[in-house]
Amino acid sequence: MVLPPGAGTPPPDDPTLPIQRLQPRWPLPAPPANQFPPPQVQPRGDAARVVGGFALLAVPIAALVVAYVLPTIRTFQFSRLGGVGFADPEHVGGANYDRVVDEGAFLNGLAHLIGPTALLVLGGAVVAPLLALLLHRAGAKVRAVSRVVWALAAVSFAPAALTVAWLVSGVADGRGSDATVYDWPLLVSGVVVGTGVLAGLAALRGDGSRVGAVLTTAGLTAIGLTAAGLQTFAYGTISGLPADAPVPLRQIYEGIRGGFDVGGAAAKSMLLLAILAVLGVGAAVLFAAARVRIDVVPGEGARREAAPRPEPQQVREFGFGPRGAFGPGPTVSGTTAFSPAAPEAAGPGVPGQRAPEQGLAAGTPGPFPGGQGARPVAGASGAFPGGRGPGPAAGFSPGGPGPAAGSAPSGPSPAAGPPSSGRTRSGESGAAQPVPVRAGAVVLGVLVLLAAVGAVGYFLLPWASRVAEGGPEPLDLWFVIRRTWGPPLVTTAIALVAAGIGGFAIGALRPVGDASRWLLLPFAPWLFVGTGPLATANLEAVAGEGEWVTIGSFPPRAWIAVPLLFLFTALCWGLEDRRRALAAEGRGSANGAFAKAAWPFALLAAMALLLVHVQDLFWTQLTFQDMLSSGVMVYALSNLDLEHTGITYGFPLPLLAVYAAAAVAFALWYLPRLAIRTGRP
Repeated sequence: MVLPPGAGTPPPDDPTLPIQRLQPRWPLPAPPANQFPPPQVQPRGDAARVVGGFALLAVPIAALVVAYVLPTIRTFQFSRLGGVGFADPEHVGGANYDRVVDEGAFLNGLAHLIGPTALLVLGGAVVAPLLALLLHRAGAKVRAVSRVVWALAAVSFAPAALTVAWLVSGVADGRGSDATVYDWPLLVSGVVVGTGVLAGLAALRGDGSRVGAVLTTAGLTAIGLTAAGLQTFAYGTISGLPADAPVPLRQIYEGIRGGFDVGGAAAKSMLLLAILAVLGVGAAVLFAAARVRIDVVPGEGARREAAPRPEPQQVREFGFGPRGAFGPGPTVSGTTAFSPAAPEAAGPGVPGQRAPEQGLAAGTPGPFPGGQGARPVAGASGAFPGGRGPGPAAGFSPGGPGPAAGSAPSGPSPAAGPPSSGRTRSGESGAAQPVPVRAGAVVLGVLVLLAAVGAVGYFLLPWASRVAEGGPEPLDLWFVIRRTWGPPLVTTAIALVAAGIGGFAIGALRPVGDASRWLLLPFAPWLFVGTGPLATANLEAVAGEGEWVTIGSFPPRAWIAVPLLFLFTALCWGLEDRRRALAAEGRGSANGAFAKAAWPFALLAAMALLLVHVQDLFWTQLTFQDMLSSGVMVYALSNLDLEHTGITYGFPLPLLAVYAAAAVAFALWYLPRLAIRTGRP
């Protein structure tokens, strides 16, 4: 049987035939920059989130009104009254403000704080970020050691004990007359520089614009330290410096405690509140405009479990070979290219991006999460992840997903040479190695770390050498702990819950969408307000009718921690972005991952807040609760008892050991996973 001509061959191109032969067209069109767009972060019209967010937000608002708004109004009322104490005051209008301005003591006290406050800002917002940058470039091991060191330094927050130990050591060394107001920022340099370095490392760990994250973190730190410097109290009260014009909080304290100038003290409080309100609003605007958020990067196992893999059909569409020929390879950070940024990159490279020598154009748009590049690079060791597979043919273009225009659609060019061995810099096939850290960066980081720790340690040494020293009459240490640490526990628990609920309402539920951060503005005027500026109203609240001298175990009246509200908002915002992405992709328990990442941060915040409340010397002295702590130390200092200073009552050794152990645990386990991010996700 003779077959007709053309039998067994494809039919000719005929528009009337239903089947036509398709001619390949080269180069293939480039894939879109974001093949798989992320899920909508804020679902529009979600009534449940709007109602739930505003309902939960009522809790921190109520706490704010009770703890700050009403006391501010009452302080303003006192500033327009005269008389002794709180009984039978007379209305004097603005006479108290005129007297404060005419006397000039308040303004002189503020002027004396300009230099020490500038030194605080220099250490926390300039020196600390630079240290963090050098340590970040020094490699993972140096960063791990530095986190432990600076976390321990940040624990040294004991203002009264630090001041007394420094002054006692000055008397013992014969330099007592050399004490100045500039000693205070140096004494707290462990806290200031330590927290600044830890925050800087977290900002450098974030993806996206690291410069923006570092600058925003430094700006917020500078504003916060300025507010803290203006409310200096412990050093000025114990040392009596400066002698010609006491610091503003000391002037307020002296006017309230004796009850002889409550109106003048309230007027000074209102002036200080106005300055702090401006600083708070400025910090809130920066926080919201920069879109600050805190992310907690999952651990190694969680990253591998959550790493999405491309579908085989998607791989074939972009010319990467048959099913199974493409798989995730190692990256700079040691994770797959499809996983979130690793908590610690082995080098200064950007976590989660492929190294250029792996055969992929790093940072180029591609069909995988984050827009990771998936295009062969001309001259690379392999066209596939990890350097596996044959090298690209001569017809491949470094900017496109297929052969260059005008080249043959199939088969390597003879000029391309033999296939590449696929070896990386380690010499092993398919095993890409992390970018090595330069030896000079490691040496510089270690030297800078040693120098900074030595400088900070010099000012902490007097306190550290006397941290176990008791008073002239031994006291039951556990009794002291119960009386001095027990009452602040009440305030800490309430303030932490109120701040956590508010942070979840704004950062996770987002009742007004991406603009929800601006809901923090009503809280901003009291962001940096401590006990001192509102002491007049708070003392009246706990004192008996007609009395102004109060003795008792009264917890601080800050029923919401406004700084923690901002931090919880940033944390919940970052975790909610991650939770929604996991939920949209159906990978694991998204809600469980949110809670697992949030509870260590809440514990860390609770310990820090409790320490701040316990060390509130203004409130403890105003209510005569200092007789078991700072009162013992001040008595020993005034009597020059250099052997029984009572330094241990300022920060009891058992609790100091607990805080030190917790600092090391957080530095090794949790802090490496925190990342501060700014801008749009």
